[in-house]
Amino acid sequence: MSADFAVHVANVFELTASKETFISYFADANRKPHRLNYKTQSVELNFNSSEIQKFETNFGTILTVIIEKTDSVVGGNEVLLTLLLPTVTLLIGDKGEKPVKTEALLTTQKIGKPGIPTAIGQQEKYEVLSLKGTAKYVDS
Repeated sequence: MSADFAVHVANVFELTASKETFISYFADANRKPHRLNYKTQSVELNFNSSEIQKFETNFGTILTVIIEKTDSVVGGNEVLLTLLLPTVTLLIGDKGEKPVKTEALLTTQKIGKPGIPTAIGQQEKYEVLSLKGTAKYVDS
């Protein structure tokens, strides 16, 4: 026997990878606009809807932002943060938080100038961040 019940999908996530890395994400009740905040000991960055690439998938939501970009005469590096957000459901009226475990990927990729190749070999380096935190639903 299955029960029917109404749920909200969490729209606020507060995540930490360590005592030094914090990521938060907020979307209004209609999932737009949205904001992502990234903070480490050395940087604090805030991104709005137009700066966030968002992909809905059958295994959650993928969010990507550029957290660093260096240019030089012959090229530079671009660092991307890609956050995998799980779907978290809460019963309507539930104002509590649900625990979340997920991953983020820091990708450092070489970028070249038009007509000038980047270095030979692997162009991307990856670092996986294991994240823990909470998800909740907030009316907007």
